[in-house]
Amino acid sequence: MNSIADYYELPGLATNSMNKAKDILREEWSVDSLGDLLRESLGSTGDQRFFRMLSEIAADHFGEIADSHMLDESALAQGFAPYLLPVAIRSVMAAEAGRRDALRVSKDLNSRVKLLETHSSCQNITCGALSPQLEPDSLRSSYLLRCARCRCRHT
Repeated sequence: MNSIADYYELPGLATNSMNKAKDILREEWSVDSLGDLLRESLGSTGDQRFFRMLSEIAADHFGEIADSHMLDESALAQGFAPYLLPVAIRSVMAAEAGRRDALRVSKDLNSRVKLLETHSSCQNITCGALSPQLEPDSLRSSYLLRCARCRCRHT
């Protein structure tokens, strides 16, 4: 259907075709289904939106695709790689950013725990409570050490 829409330049039919393929792949996912769809589509349509949509769905299944060796077929790899690689690169970059954020938060938490170990009481002279606590700082995605009684911040 997408190849007809592409050939006759029917954007509504192309969108309908793309949505139908997306629904089918999401509901009945299999590497074989994706491979069959790619084999049929690569030679019959030039609709880049269609291939980008397929690559977004494929991104959720990178491990399965790699394990299946589907992209060992040179025609599939050559035709699908320009759409799949940018998605893969964005996924790797997002994972790396998440890893860096988690590492930063972990280091911050460790430094606050060390501060908690060295200051068992509030540093505010007028308070002196023995109740420091860690609490999340949502503005900085980190943690604060505060006195539970007077709420002063310890650094």
